[in-house]
Amino acid sequence: MEKSIEINGSNEYKLPHMKKDASIANLSSFSVECDATSYESALMHLNNRLTEEVHFEAMVNSQEQVI
Repeated sequence: MEKSIEINGSNEYKLPHMKKDASIANLSSFSVECDATSYESALMHLNNRLTEEVHFEAMVNSQEQVI
């Protein structure tokens, strides 16, 4: 997940080697960790995307009112 976040959600990345034999003993206590820089970058990217979506939606709605 962190690799996907680092490249802004794209799925064009290679997964790092994972220990296939390893298992999670207690799934309820398992938590995913992420680098703080990657996390902050992802939040900024998502915020930018949401701002773009609002802008595009406003443009579409304004054109619908003209028609």
